[in-house]
Amino acid sequence: MTVIALASVIGIVFCGWLVLEAVPWFEFGMRLKLKTETSRIPLYPAMAVLPISVFLMGVIFCARLIGWIPNDDAAKPDNGGQPGSLASGTERQP
Repeated sequence: MTVIALASVIGIVFCGWLVLEAVPWFEFGMRLKLKTETSRIPLYPAMAVLPISVFLMGVIFCARLIGWIPNDDAAKPDNGGQPGSLASGTERQP
């Protein structure tokens, strides 16, 4: 359990650092009104994807750390430790 908590804390720190680096980059694109060279499509909507998605990933790490989202092992059905058996204990038919 402590490994999962440590991994979540490292993930939160990484996401926080990446958001702190990505927000000024996004603001730079908005301030200069960057556009593609040929079709003149604004780039800042696409540039906004990085900080938003990394922020959401940080929220997921926080939710796993707090316990709002179960760990991977808790989300798997219990098959009684038997490979190939169903949760009810019956064997799969070939």
